[in-house]
Amino acid sequence: MGSGAIGAKDITGCTDPRGVFEVVSTGQQDAKCPDGKREDTDFARWTNDAYAVCFLPNLQTGQCYAAIQGTPTPDHPNRGNTLSPVDCTDTPADFKVVKRVNAADFDLCPPGTKQRIWTMPPRTYCTGPPS
Repeated sequence: MGSGAIGAKDITGCTDPRGVFEVVSTGQQDAKCPDGKREDTDFARWTNDAYAVCFLPNLQTGQCYAAIQGTPTPDHPNRGNTLSPVDCTDTPADFKVVKRVNAADFDLCPPGTKQRIWTMPPRTYCTGPPS
């Protein structure tokens, strides 16, 4: 996503910490993501002249991540924000995944953590500061 293009080198297994997104839907360029939206969707969305792909964050419990801000350019108009797995002691670490549950529920996160929920497919992340 951050590169503005998806190639074979960008595809990895869902258990690999570098695989920070998983494909949840594909379709024609005007296809909507599972939340029924094309714009302002809760999913990362990549499009080209013919297709659209929607992604859900694929974050691992215990792993820290840095938020990488992407800037579209004429050569890479789809370049957007992404996440990168980092060591929790690294300066760019923004958050740590405390808990990941493949269910959508507001009562799954421990006190003091932030929660992010998707309903389709169901996923809840509980995050805290890197440590």
